[in-house]
Amino acid sequence: MDGKVTIMDGKIIIIDKEKCLKCGLCNKICSGLVIKNDEEGYPYLDQNLTVHCLECGHCMSICPESALDFSKTLLCESLEIDETLKISKEQAYQFLRSNRSIRNFTDESVTREEIEELLELAAYAPTGGNAQDVEWIVIDNREKLAEISKIVRDYLENLVKETGDMSLIPAEVLGTDREYAFWDAPVVIMATADYPIDISIALTYLDLYANVMDLGVCWCGYLNFAMDGGVEGLKELVGGDKLKSYSFPIFLGHPEKDIKFKRMPSRNKPVIHFE
Repeated sequence: MDGKVTIMDGKIIIIDKEKCLKCGLCNKICSGLVIKNDEEGYPYLDQNLTVHCLECGHCMSICPESALDFSKTLLCESLEIDETLKISKEQAYQFLRSNRSIRNFTDESVTREEIEELLELAAYAPTGGNAQDVEWIVIDNREKLAEISKIVRDYLENLVKETGDMSLIPAEVLGTDREYAFWDAPVVIMATADYPIDISIALTYLDLYANVMDLGVCWCGYLNFAMDGGVEGLKELVGGDKLKSYSFPIFLGHPEKDIKFKRMPSRNKPVIHFE
């Protein structure tokens, strides 16, 4: 290989000059405008623009001839896009519109392998500036989940008694042993990050991918509500010092076999303001 190598602040870009078409796509796609073209037309990293390289891999990803390799997103570790797997507009529409919250689970555990697969996919959710700052707290110990659930339910039921606001929890479960914090799900997952928006995007990826893994998901408002309420000892049970900022946790499990939705309920038309 007749190669061209440039190094910038520990970042290494390698150009295979035998393959490079000098098409300029890597230059064009670079959001930090870090990639330039030399006098021969080959791309290189501008040494004066170090801080603007997001290490996103756009340059390597768009190269039509696999002529560019980048030390931060190695070509050998980057899967090629299979155009035959591209879903249609109609498939995407049904997939997104048919996504529903699940609160009916079997006793089957979710394996660590399933959880790891789910979170490895969620790691591909976009983050601001490619920070990749999202970390995960997974609670799959049923005794611990039961302890957390009781704390959350006690908090909510005390609020109902103090305020008289019966809208906080279903009336049928008030004063019973019904587990409604997580609806008997075997796993609760929390995402934490420096930037709150990154959490919501990552959790959305998790939610959607869980569907194709035949896992049911629900966003847990009760736990979030209790944590925001400052219940003593609760944050320590769900991550403690590992929690930076957080958003709604997610609980998940294997849906009961008869939970098969047949229709996609309508929603209000979006309110759109064109200005």
